[in-house]
Amino acid sequence: MKEVLRFVGALLLILAGAGSGMAVYSHKYSCWRQLYTFSRFLRYLEETLTYQALTGTQLLRRAERYPEFARIGLARCRELTDVPLPASMPEPLRQEVRSNLEQLAFESRTSACSTLQRMARLCEDAAAEKQSEASAARKLWPRLGACLGVFAAILLW
Repeated sequence: MKEVLRFVGALLLILAGAGSGMAVYSHKYSCWRQLYTFSRFLRYLEETLTYQALTGTQLLRRAERYPEFARIGLARCRELTDVPLPASMPEPLRQEVRSNLEQLAFESRTSACSTLQRMARLCEDAAAEKQSEASAARKLWPRLGACLGVFAAILLW
């Protein structure tokens, strides 16, 4: 009976290690998803503004209709400057996007489209970087966690 308990304990350690590794991957994936969704939101604003002369508030109300953008939190926003930026966004990019969103109200439609396009491109680049980090984490962390679980089981055996 004692051996069975040890085996079950060792198995639990291995599973806990692999689960911890999956949690790291899940966090990295969530960071990528936030930036990806935000870049899609900026692309949507740019495409809509290209074909229709709308104010910032009107753009937000239209974007609010799409479930894809619901996780951004547009319902509480009255203007483009109120749009919450993703927590996973790097600080230099965050500052640039924030200042560009403030500047949009004073730009012409053509200039605003260019600004939105540039911001979307920057966010897409940041999202691609986070995606590669998530992909690497998916391969590394669950295995590493399981190995650490095996190591802990061996030490405690």
